[in-house]
Amino acid sequence: MNNTELCILINIDNLVRKEMKEKDNRQQKKGSEVMEKAIKVVFPVVAGLFANILMLLLFFIIVGQNHALSLGYKHFFLYYAPLCLIIAILFQILIVIPVFCKYQFTTIRQQTIGIIALFIISVFGSVAFAYQVSSLDSTPFDYITDAIYSFMFIFVYWLINIYVMDKLCKIEDSERQD
Repeated sequence: MNNTELCILINIDNLVRKEMKEKDNRQQKKGSEVMEKAIKVVFPVVAGLFANILMLLLFFIIVGQNHALSLGYKHFFLYYAPLCLIIAILFQILIVIPVFCKYQFTTIRQQTIGIIALFIISVFGSVAFAYQVSSLDSTPFDYITDAIYSFMFIFVYWLINIYVMDKLCKIEDSERQD
């Protein structure tokens, strides 16, 4: 083997190594982008649900042993809560992330519109929840009480969710600027 062939083989080897490093870098970057997306989807949902679980525990501590869950609540927690988790994650992927990271509600007007939209979503969700857990024996007072409780839970969930999304989008923006 002469020097020319050796130089060609070394250059080919260097090109192959360089190509392999670039491919590894692209795969790592793609993997980190998938993890960032997963964190933006799952973490706000889990944070909001964690706050609601804490509120529920606090409610049971305050009320004590005098309050038992009605059959509607038991059915909701048993059958519909897992479905609500799936719906929350899909809602996060399809609506919250694209809208929130695009607009980020920086002006007072955008924040006001966001709070009004949050209020309307919470009202509709609380009415639907109260209807779901009410039974034929429920009084209008029970329905209104269930609607108020669920409004608090839904509103707190969305406040926590949006707060976490705001922090995640700001972190992402600061990383893009660096």
